This record gives sequence, C-alpha cells and structure tokens, in this order.
Amino acid sequence: MGAFSMQTVLFIIYTMLGFVAALAAIMVVTGIIRFLVRKALGRIEPDPNATTYPTEVPRVA
Repeated sequence: MGAFSMQTVLFIIYTMLGFVAALAAIMVVTGIIRFLVRKALGRIEPDPNATTYPTEVPRVA
C-alpha cells in the first residue's frame, strides 16, 4: 500500500502541471509584449549570430 492516496497523487500532478502551464503562459505573454514594444519603438535587436569580435585573431607565440 502506498504512502499517498491516489487522490493526493493526482492533486500533486495536476498542481505541478498547472504551474508549468502558468509559466508557459507568462513566457508567451512576455514575448508578445516585448515584440509589441520593440515594434512601437522601432528598435531592431542585434543578430545573436553576428560576431562581435574580429574573425582574424592574431596568434600569440
């Protein structure tokens, strides 16, 4: 016999799923707000793949 009843286990699972869903919703809303603010201000984010350092690095002997 388990230490927790099935009702308790389901409550814990549903609570954790609820928190994960709430976190995902917050992330989506934050992303949408960031997009709208950047669009309203006319700002362009820098390309994260662009190099910010020289590609020809001198060798140190």
